[in-house]
Amino acid sequence: MKLTDFIEENSTTRAAFARQIGTSRQAVNRYCAGDRFPTKKIMTRIREQTHGHVTADDFMDLPE
Repeated sequence: MKLTDFIEENSTTRAAFARQIGTSRQAVNRYCAGDRFPTKKIMTRIREQTHGHVTADDFMDLPE
């Protein structure tokens, strides 16, 4: 699942999600846009916060 989809489906904001994973809203915006790939530390937090619905693979343009 894409991070953008998770945020929208869980009725939260990018700013609130950023606080939950310990980064800035701007960083989350860049992750959602595909302009930046999360560090290993942040990716671990994203995976944990989304209960495994968003993984590192979801940031790659891999065929489903």
